[in-house]
Amino acid sequence: MRIAIDVRPLTSTMTGIGRYTYNILSRLLENSPEHEWFLYAHRPLTVNLPSKPNIHIRTGNIWLNQANAVYAQIVFPIWAYNDKIDVFWSPRHHLPVLLPSKIKKIVTIQDIVWYRYPETMTRLGWLQEYMLMPLSIKISDHVLTISDFTKSELVSALNIAPDKITVTPLAPVDLPKNVMPELPAELVGKKFFLFVGTIEPRKNLGNLLEAYAKFCKNNNDVNLVIAGKDGWGNQSISSIVQTLQIKNRVTILGYVDDCMLHALYQNCLALLMPSLYEGFGLPAVEALNYTKPVMAGLKSGISSTMSSLVVNNTDDSAEAILEGLIKIEEKMNFDFSRPELETWNDVAKVTKRILLSIT
Repeated sequence: MRIAIDVRPLTSTMTGIGRYTYNILSRLLENSPEHEWFLYAHRPLTVNLPSKPNIHIRTGNIWLNQANAVYAQIVFPIWAYNDKIDVFWSPRHHLPVLLPSKIKKIVTIQDIVWYRYPETMTRLGWLQEYMLMPLSIKISDHVLTISDFTKSELVSALNIAPDKITVTPLAPVDLPKNVMPELPAELVGKKFFLFVGTIEPRKNLGNLLEAYAKFCKNNNDVNLVIAGKDGWGNQSISSIVQTLQIKNRVTILGYVDDCMLHALYQNCLALLMPSLYEGFGLPAVEALNYTKPVMAGLKSGISSTMSSLVVNNTDDSAEAILEGLIKIEEKMNFDFSRPELETWNDVAKVTKRILLSIT
């Protein structure tokens, strides 16, 4: 088989979709030497992949983020035609709509934020999703999703046939071998809640900070750590913290690497993830892997049905989040067994089966 993959998520600092793509791709490349793999991107990759005769990397030199979608729509079909591709997989919501009809097409849908919460997206981001996601699903031969929640959303909101969708739940990322994760010096010996994610309106950080400020009035020994790169929306977390007078209780780390993430998960009291909307949420499954309680939003792929460690807020308000913090604090007093989670090998096997079965 000659299989092409859209690897644009691997051209910059990796967030959720990039980590999803890398963890599946690395296993596909390692365990499938019998196939020819063609990796397409608009610019050079920022990750190291195996250098083997059956792995072909095609990249452009487009550095303007706003232009990468146009480049993919125009250039990827040409590459696919010249490379005589049998199957094309996009892990990032959109397929090149001009791909030759004989090529089988698979697309992964993480969520439908553009449909449910368009106000939490940039105008350009929303427009791309609005124009390309429904069309990509329509021309695809099969759809992958990361949770039963997202599958139900696709069925109920976009009228996608259930048998066209396969769920491949996310998995925790393994700690690199021979690595001892260490906390930043300012967190050593401190108790803390943890937030991990891109700083953007959908993450509901404003209400989280307001709830945490109220929580602090009766809890003077639990800090809050925020880890994640800046997104968009001009959300000044520092100014909110200053206004709420909790500056000495909140540590803002910015983007952290995988090793630091493991240290944070290992040492936190709980993960707080009160997003307005989450297709799944990779930080949640990584925290659960360390048997840490997780507070999640109501509209999320992470729910109490997945693990008794999960608390779902009743709504998105600061008041509901405060109630969630109190419930999370109660869970910290009990011993829980580690939930059974998928592995990335499991996810890669299912993905490979779908890639090969639709031909």
